[in-house]
Amino acid sequence: MSAAPSLLAEVATEQQRVTAEIRELDLLVESTQVEVNRLRSREDQLKAKVEQIRANPGSHQREEIFGATDEFSAAMAKRMTMEGQLGALVAKRKLIDRSAQILNATQR
Repeated sequence: MSAAPSLLAEVATEQQRVTAEIRELDLLVESTQVEVNRLRSREDQLKAKVEQIRANPGSHQREEIFGATDEFSAAMAKRMTMEGQLGALVAKRKLIDRSAQILNATQR
């Protein structure tokens, strides 16, 4: 008979851990989304610069042309990396949500 309260206590403890992890992940998702948005904005600025150079390549030095395209490529790579990290965090959040649902169901 004492096993049931012990099991319920363990489930409650695990539920608290899951809730804390959900809060932490929510903060990470939020900050990562802010970073993705910042990187996207930077990428858009660099893309506009590249398009401006392409519209009138004769008025720009060769180094400036290559520098602009290199900066744009690097910005795109950074944004894509952060979007990948954001996707992984969102997927982890969904898994933990599922765990929380299972824990809630066991307490009923």
